[in-house]
Amino acid sequence: MAELETELSQLGGQQSEPRQRTDAPPLSSAELEDKVRKANRIIRQLNTPWEDVFGALERSNGDHVALLSLESDPASAQVRVSAEARNARRMLEYMDRLHKDGRLWPAVLQTHQIMIEDPLRPIRFTYTASWTSAKQAQK
Repeated sequence: MAELETELSQLGGQQSEPRQRTDAPPLSSAELEDKVRKANRIIRQLNTPWEDVFGALERSNGDHVALLSLESDPASAQVRVSAEARNARRMLEYMDRLHKDGRLWPAVLQTHQIMIEDPLRPIRFTYTASWTSAKQAQK
């Protein structure tokens, strides 16, 4: 046991010099701006209120509307939704329910098209809506 303690103390005395910390070279102003921009983009994506977005879509959706796609743009705090309704009346009812829900406001119809190749003639439509405008309207 004494031998181990002696060997250990000898090893402790043989430690090399502590490593010197080498700092990374300072970032240029453009590099720093780029890093800040990327960090802010990630923060915006993480702060997307998905519960409100999906809640509004789920509550507004009826049996006569199918959601086809959802794209979010955290920079503008908007979603772009593509959907298909059985007819124009169902599309307008859906938009009205979405408006009344208030979590995505204003919901603005961007395009609509009757799918003439489909015998049922559904209407495919796209709209955009903002989640920050809804929060501002509630204040």
